[in-house]
Amino acid sequence: MRKHFVSVLVACALSLSCQTAGAQQTAWDIERVKDTKGNIIALKIFKKGQKSLHQELRGFVASPPDFAVKEGFDVQLKDINFDGYKDILVYEFLPANPNVPYLYWLYNPVSDKFECRDPDPDDKSCRILNPDFDYEKKQVIQLYTDSATTHGTRFLTWEDGKLVLVKEVEEEMDASGRTKVTVTEQKNGKRVVTKKYIK
Repeated sequence: MRKHFVSVLVACALSLSCQTAGAQQTAWDIERVKDTKGNIIALKIFKKGQKSLHQELRGFVASPPDFAVKEGFDVQLKDINFDGYKDILVYEFLPANPNVPYLYWLYNPVSDKFECRDPDPDDKSCRILNPDFDYEKKQVIQLYTDSATTHGTRFLTWEDGKLVLVKEVEEEMDASGRTKVTVTEQKNGKRVVTKKYIK
């Protein structure tokens, strides 16, 4: 008997982004496969109402905290690349710093599979830190902390299944308590500092 399912109906009928993308309604059941320590080591994906396995994702280990499991956002079906189709987002683990990593797989309507299209060269996983999603601007927003005195916000867009940084706003506090703000933007394929100021 399958346990730990996430069932989500992809209801796009009233969504402009879904209509323009031509997305069709789909429903999925996702089974978490866990090891003896409770880590998620695989995801079994079924089309809702079907018993045959549609896809299995392996090659990763995720240890989402108990509160994420309890609230149901350890494994999520969410449109993270703004094409009208639900993708898979997995809470990887709770780090000591605020930069929470998530694993993700993008749904490919051509192959009808969830895919990691821009893998990390070391562990072959697709990963994103602290993602928030601006569906109006079609941007992924990342809040990050580098140290006790430095934090910032990154604005990214999707290009051919890869996340591309378009703007970064970094704030660094100096010894006097002033905050130095540096704005960096992507221009002609290069990162350029476009603004600096003290606040």
